[in-house]
Amino acid sequence: MRTMFSQYEQELYPVELFLHSGYNSLTVVNDIALIRLNSSIRLNDHVRPVCLPKSPKKIPVGTRCTVIGWGKQGDSCKSI
Repeated sequence: MRTMFSQYEQELYPVELFLHSGYNSLTVVNDIALIRLNSSIRLNDHVRPVCLPKSPKKIPVGTRCTVIGWGKQGDSCKSI
């Protein structure tokens, strides 16, 4: 349960969802979507866009990474 709030918090709401046309819910292949929000995100020192690696770039073993999202719980993952 979330009990702390930040002065940098922004409350935005989804207006439209665009799923990847090749998404497969059984294999979770192409598990990516775009969400159109009801207003623009205000970027600042605490709210920044995420940068995705260019495919097929490999991330070296031992690289410190941060993962954020709403993915399925229980999917198998490899730790680095």
